[in-house]
Amino acid sequence: MKPSTFKIVLVGDPRVGKSNTLTRFAFDKFEEGHKITIGVEFAQKNVNIMGKEIKLAIWDTCGAEQYRALTNIYYKGAAGALLIFDITDRSSFENLDKWLKDIEQNTSSIVIMLVANKVDLSDQRQVSKQEAAQFAFEHKLAYLETSAKDGTGIQQAFESLATEITKLSQPTESIEKNNIKLTESTIPKGEQDKQKKCC
Repeated sequence: MKPSTFKIVLVGDPRVGKSNTLTRFAFDKFEEGHKITIGVEFAQKNVNIMGKEIKLAIWDTCGAEQYRALTNIYYKGAAGALLIFDITDRSSFENLDKWLKDIEQNTSSIVIMLVANKVDLSDQRQVSKQEAAQFAFEHKLAYLETSAKDGTGIQQAFESLATEITKLSQPTESIEKNNIKLTESTIPKGEQDKQKKCC
Protein backbone atom coordinates (compact mmCIF):
# COMPACT_ATOMS: atom_id res chain seq x y z
CA MET A 1 0.00 0.00 0.00
CA LYS A 2 1.42 3.35 -1.05
CA PRO A 3 1.82 5.97 1.69
CA SER A 4 -0.38 9.06 1.62
CA THR A 5 1.43 12.07 0.19
CA PHE A 6 1.10 15.53 1.73
CA LYS A 7 2.50 18.58 -0.03
CA ILE A 8 4.18 21.02 2.35
CA VAL A 9 5.28 24.54 1.37
CA LEU A 10 7.89 26.60 3.18
CA VAL A 11 6.92 30.26 3.21
CA GLY A 12 8.62 33.45 4.40
CA ASP A 13 11.09 36.19 3.58
CA PRO A 14 14.39 35.50 1.81
CA ARG A 15 17.24 34.38 4.11
CA VAL A 16 15.03 33.23 7.01
CA GLY A 17 16.43 29.72 6.54
CA LYS A 18 13.77 27.97 4.45
CA SER A 19 16.27 26.12 2.24
CA ASN A 20 18.36 25.06 5.21
CA THR A 21 15.22 23.91 7.03
CA LEU A 22 14.42 21.72 4.02
CA THR A 23 18.01 20.41 3.77
CA ARG A 24 18.25 19.70 7.49
CA PHE A 25 14.97 17.75 7.54
CA ALA A 26 15.36 15.84 4.27
CA PHE A 27 19.12 15.16 4.32
CA ASP A 28 20.25 16.06 7.86
CA LYS A 29 22.71 18.59 6.44
CA PHE A 30 23.37 22.30 6.91
CA GLU A 31 25.06 24.54 4.36
CA GLU A 32 26.69 27.63 5.80
CA GLY A 33 26.13 30.70 3.63
CA HIS A 34 23.44 28.98 1.54
CA LYS A 35 22.58 30.88 -1.63
CA ILE A 36 19.13 32.38 -2.12
CA THR A 37 16.65 30.03 -3.77
CA ILE A 38 15.88 30.76 -7.42
CA GLY A 39 12.29 29.72 -8.05
CA VAL A 40 11.64 26.53 -6.08
CA GLU A 41 13.58 23.71 -4.40
CA PHE A 42 11.98 20.33 -3.73
CA ALA A 43 12.57 17.24 -1.59
CA GLN A 44 10.63 14.24 -0.31
CA LYS A 45 10.86 12.28 2.92
CA ASN A 46 8.73 9.57 4.51
CA VAL A 47 7.71 9.87 8.17
CA ASN A 48 5.68 7.66 10.48
CA ILE A 49 2.61 9.50 11.75
CA MET A 50 0.10 7.84 14.07
CA GLY A 51 1.26 4.42 12.93
CA LYS A 52 0.98 5.27 9.23
CA GLU A 53 3.75 5.93 6.71
CA ILE A 54 3.32 9.39 5.23
CA LYS A 55 5.31 10.88 2.34
CA LEU A 56 6.01 14.59 2.68
CA ALA A 57 6.63 16.42 -0.60
CA ILE A 58 8.29 19.65 0.49
CA TRP A 59 8.49 22.76 -1.67
CA ASP A 60 10.80 25.60 -0.68
CA THR A 61 9.32 28.69 -2.29
CA CYS A 62 11.56 31.64 -3.01
CA GLY A 63 10.72 34.67 -0.88
CA ALA A 64 12.12 37.26 -3.30
CA GLU A 65 9.53 39.63 -4.72
CA GLN A 66 10.59 39.16 -8.36
CA TYR A 67 9.75 35.44 -8.19
CA ARG A 68 6.37 35.78 -6.49
CA ALA A 69 4.36 35.35 -9.69
CA LEU A 70 6.28 32.16 -10.44
CA THR A 71 6.06 30.61 -6.99
CA ASN A 72 2.33 31.20 -6.43
CA ILE A 73 1.53 28.17 -8.61
CA TYR A 74 3.44 25.97 -6.18
CA TYR A 75 0.82 26.54 -3.50
CA LYS A 76 -1.57 24.40 -5.55
CA GLY A 77 -2.49 21.20 -3.74
CA ALA A 78 -0.60 22.11 -0.57
CA ALA A 79 -1.93 20.47 2.61
CA GLY A 80 0.36 22.30 5.00
CA ALA A 81 2.71 25.27 5.32
CA LEU A 82 5.58 26.18 7.58
CA LEU A 83 5.48 29.97 7.91
CA ILE A 84 9.08 30.79 8.80
CA PHE A 85 10.71 33.93 10.18
CA ASP A 86 14.19 34.69 11.47
CA ILE A 87 14.34 35.67 15.16
CA THR A 88 17.38 37.89 14.39
CA ASP A 89 15.56 39.79 11.62
CA ARG A 90 12.69 41.96 12.85
CA SER A 91 11.40 42.69 9.35
CA SER A 92 10.89 38.98 8.60
CA PHE A 93 8.50 38.86 11.58
CA GLU A 94 6.72 42.07 10.55
CA ASN A 95 6.13 40.60 7.07
CA LEU A 96 4.27 37.53 8.42
CA ASP A 97 0.86 39.13 7.83
CA LYS A 98 1.75 39.53 4.14
CA TRP A 99 2.77 35.88 3.88
CA LEU A 100 -0.35 34.69 5.70
CA LYS A 101 -2.48 36.64 3.23
CA ASP A 102 -0.49 35.08 0.38
CA ILE A 103 -1.16 31.57 1.72
CA GLU A 104 -4.87 32.26 2.22
CA GLN A 105 -5.26 33.65 -1.30
CA ASN A 106 -3.65 30.62 -2.91
CA THR A 107 -4.89 27.72 -0.75
CA SER A 108 -7.93 26.35 1.06
CA SER A 109 -8.19 24.15 4.17
CA ILE A 110 -4.45 24.27 4.79
CA VAL A 111 -2.67 23.62 8.11
CA ILE A 112 -0.17 26.37 9.00
CA MET A 113 2.55 26.31 11.64
CA LEU A 114 4.54 29.40 12.63
CA VAL A 115 8.26 28.63 12.89
CA ALA A 116 10.78 30.91 14.59
CA ASN A 117 14.10 29.90 13.07
CA LYS A 118 17.74 30.52 14.04
CA VAL A 119 17.31 30.04 17.80
CA ASP A 120 21.02 29.11 17.86
CA LEU A 121 21.54 32.89 17.51
CA SER A 122 19.46 33.79 20.59
CA ASP A 123 22.00 36.42 21.66
CA GLN A 124 21.05 38.38 18.49
CA ARG A 125 17.33 37.94 19.01
CA GLN A 126 15.07 40.80 17.81
CA VAL A 127 11.70 39.06 18.30
CA SER A 128 10.82 37.64 21.72
CA LYS A 129 9.30 34.21 22.14
CA GLN A 130 6.32 35.81 23.89
CA GLU A 131 5.66 38.20 20.99
CA ALA A 132 5.87 35.42 18.40
CA ALA A 133 3.67 33.12 20.48
CA GLN A 134 1.09 35.92 20.79
CA PHE A 135 1.05 36.35 17.00
CA ALA A 136 0.53 32.61 16.60
CA PHE A 137 -2.29 32.64 19.17
CA GLU A 138 -4.07 35.56 17.48
CA HIS A 139 -3.92 33.82 14.10
CA LYS A 140 -4.74 30.35 15.48
CA LEU A 141 -1.40 28.87 14.43
CA ALA A 142 0.74 26.24 16.10
CA TYR A 143 4.12 27.69 17.10
CA LEU A 144 7.60 26.17 17.32
CA GLU A 145 11.16 27.46 17.62
CA THR A 146 13.84 25.84 15.47
CA SER A 147 17.44 25.96 14.34
CA ALA A 148 18.28 24.55 10.93
CA LYS A 149 21.96 24.90 11.88
CA ASP A 150 21.93 22.54 14.88
CA GLY A 151 18.68 20.73 14.05
CA THR A 152 16.65 21.95 17.04
CA GLY A 153 12.93 21.42 16.46
CA ILE A 154 13.19 20.69 12.72
CA GLN A 155 11.96 17.08 12.81
CA GLN A 156 9.28 18.05 15.32
CA ALA A 157 8.01 20.88 13.08
CA PHE A 158 7.42 18.63 10.08
CA GLU A 159 6.04 15.74 12.12
CA SER A 160 3.67 17.98 14.10
CA LEU A 161 2.40 19.56 10.88
CA ALA A 162 1.95 16.12 9.27
CA THR A 163 0.10 14.88 12.37
CA GLU A 164 -2.42 17.73 12.17
CA ILE A 165 -2.94 17.13 8.44
CA THR A 166 -3.41 13.40 9.11
CA LYS A 167 -6.01 14.12 11.81
CA LEU A 168 -7.95 16.35 9.43
CA SER A 169 -7.84 13.81 6.60
CA GLN A 170 -8.83 10.80 8.71
CA PRO A 171 -12.63 11.30 8.82
CA THR A 172 -12.88 11.37 5.02
CA GLU A 173 -10.67 8.28 4.71
CA SER A 174 -12.67 6.30 7.28
CA ILE A 175 -15.95 7.22 5.58
CA GLU A 176 -14.64 6.02 2.22
CA LYS A 177 -13.10 2.86 3.73
CA ASN A 178 -16.32 1.80 5.46
CA ASN A 179 -18.47 2.87 2.51
CA ILE A 180 -20.74 4.90 4.80
CA LYS A 181 -23.04 7.30 3.00
CA LEU A 182 -23.75 10.54 4.86
CA THR A 183 -26.31 13.14 3.96
CA GLU A 184 -25.17 16.76 3.99
CA SER A 185 -27.29 17.46 7.05
CA THR A 186 -25.20 15.03 9.14
CA ILE A 187 -21.88 16.65 8.14
CA PRO A 188 -20.75 19.78 10.03
CA LYS A 189 -21.08 22.96 7.98
CA GLY A 190 -17.32 23.52 7.77
CA GLU A 191 -16.79 20.02 6.46
CA GLN A 192 -19.57 20.50 3.87
CA ASP A 193 -17.74 23.52 2.47
CA LYS A 194 -14.43 21.59 2.34
CA GLN A 195 -16.05 18.71 0.50
CA LYS A 196 -17.65 21.03 -2.04
CA LYS A 197 -14.29 22.65 -2.75
CA CYS A 198 -12.46 19.37 -2.93
CA CYS A 199 -11.54 17.69 -6.23
